[in-house]
Amino acid sequence: ISTEKMKDISINTGELTVEAGAGVTLKDLHEALAARGLWYPVDPTEQSATIGGNAATNSWGARSLKYGPIRGFILEMGVVLADGTCVKLRRGVDKTMSCEGMTVIDLSGREFKFPKTDTRTGLPHKNNTGYYLKPGMDIIDLFIGSEGTLGIITEVKLRVLPMPKTVNAMMIFTETFDKACALADSAQKGIFDMVPLSIEYIDGPSVGFLKENGIDAGGAGPAVFIEFEGEVTEAVAAAVEKSGIDPGKVTVSSTREKKNRIYKVREALPERINEYIRSKGMVKISTDFTFPSGKMDEMVHFYENIKERTRVKHLIFGHLGDNNLHVNFLPADELERGEVARLYGNLLKEAVELGGVFASEHGVGKLKKQYLSVQFDTGTIEAMKAVKRAFDPEWKLCPGNIFDRETK
Repeated sequence: ISTEKMKDISINTGELTVEAGAGVTLKDLHEALAARGLWYPVDPTEQSATIGGNAATNSWGARSLKYGPIRGFILEMGVVLADGTCVKLRRGVDKTMSCEGMTVIDLSGREFKFPKTDTRTGLPHKNNTGYYLKPGMDIIDLFIGSEGTLGIITEVKLRVLPMPKTVNAMMIFTETFDKACALADSAQKGIFDMVPLSIEYIDGPSVGFLKENGIDAGGAGPAVFIEFEGEVTEAVAAAVEKSGIDPGKVTVSSTREKKNRIYKVREALPERINEYIRSKGMVKISTDFTFPSGKMDEMVHFYENIKERTRVKHLIFGHLGDNNLHVNFLPADELERGEVARLYGNLLKEAVELGGVFASEHGVGKLKKQYLSVQFDTGTIEAMKAVKRAFDPEWKLCPGNIFDRETK
């Protein structure tokens, strides 16, 4: 089923909302909002992605450090259930109910029941591992991030914000990963006197990989990217100096449209990695782990130890501000890819043992469902399967996503 022709956009400047069809791309949405002086800050890198797809996967972006994922911006959502029933879900209005250990959902006069469970408490906030289930939650939250397995999203109503006067970005080269983490920690604790929009990271090999592919970052070694809403003031410059960073290793750019070298460097990296993997005819292997706050030392050890465990080329980059870095492996052949596949399973288990999650922003899909049993116990997995059976008893919607298809 394709929703690509669902492209209507309706903006209400008075209530700061936008209604968008599921096929509206992020590029079209941003352009329509900018023309009205409005802003949707949850901004995943790929601008050709659709808002319906973003809702189905609960998309995060670099600026989610400050603003969270799309979940927090969705006010209403149109959904078609597996039997063709059309429903509109409203945040704060359509709530789940509890009865004798079961969660009960009433939609269009029909009841859906499944065992009451909690898949979120005790895990990092950045978490797209399986269904969102919490007692007393809004019904809309179950469908957000359900990866197309419970219903087809047709439209969303989002809250939006006034466009900031300016967004400033800094690219800072650090000598080590330790120093990059310390800088990120200081930024979140207020050293720059502003709440960062994002704190991103690329490691030294990533800088070298980009240079090999025609993009010069303008420095060497690991780089940290920090974004702010507002001007880079003297206080920010003083904070950089106080951090022991050479001002000559800092690049500052001001933009709201991501049109400068800083964004080109950060956003080109995943594109070039995907091009490399496609040129090898392989399926990409990359991690999507988030570590809990307070585990900074363990996280540093975890990532620095990878180079001791494999000679396969790999690049580490991602969202340092919320402890969500991606390890992208670049195997030269199928032999190396087999080695990486084995290593990935071990890394995933270790990340979960440290209190992390294995699917932070990209979901489970078909490739990671085998690892659900590492994250959750059997009872929780069965409760999630019961949700699927309740809404889609014939397993018609996105079969194979999250769980293997059940047959009667």
